[in-house]
Amino acid sequence: MDYYRYSSANEYLQGHFSHRFDGLLLGKIPGLRNLGWAMLLEANYLYTEALPHYLELGIGIEKIFSLLRIDYYYSLNRAENAHWGIRLRFGS
Repeated sequence: MDYYRYSSANEYLQGHFSHRFDGLLLGKIPGLRNLGWAMLLEANYLYTEALPHYLELGIGIEKIFSLLRIDYYYSLNRAENAHWGIRLRFGS
């Protein structure tokens, strides 16, 4: 979510959801079980006067080599076309 682009001095509503599956899905696949990777699902929501109903949905894998996380995000917005992107995070 581009916080600077969508910032507002007026009223807004913001929500975030994140859930880590800790081996529930990836732990069932032979070969991946021993890697200790964790799958995540995320959702971010923003409502402002200028940008009604902005939603981001993401899926990711963390603990890759104990320091890397890769997320795929898809954004939905009534005012613009949908966008997608990949986010890399290093460190814990």
